[in-house]
Amino acid sequence: MLSLTLQRSVSLSKTTHIPLTDVLNTLHDPVLLVNLGPLVVDHTVDPSETELHHVTDKISILGLFHTRTKFTVKFTLVEDGVISSVNAGFGTVVRSQWRARTITGGGTEILEESSVKVSNRTQDIV
Repeated sequence: MLSLTLQRSVSLSKTTHIPLTDVLNTLHDPVLLVNLGPLVVDHTVDPSETELHHVTDKISILGLFHTRTKFTVKFTLVEDGVISSVNAGFGTVVRSQWRARTITGGGTEILEESSVKVSNRTQDIV
């Protein structure tokens, strides 16, 4: 049977000398996380659901023209990081977990696990 969606996952780990409290303060600040995105041109927090953020990115299509795309991100803060769920429309959903922990010998390990589910119709542009 032919699937109408494609799903991919990736896990990454980075060790840094930034104190765990500083890393967690960043991960627990959804407004900062959204505004770190280099394509973000607008961002608002949903007044009725503060975990939900409405984001507008300015993107280039094949380097020929620019357009704006809107999507939502729901942030769930957890003790050791954050879980985000992006609904970008056209069947595109991105789920990410960012976790941080102190490692033996000093330093902080930051773990990212992300998965993207995309429609076969739009996979070439996502």
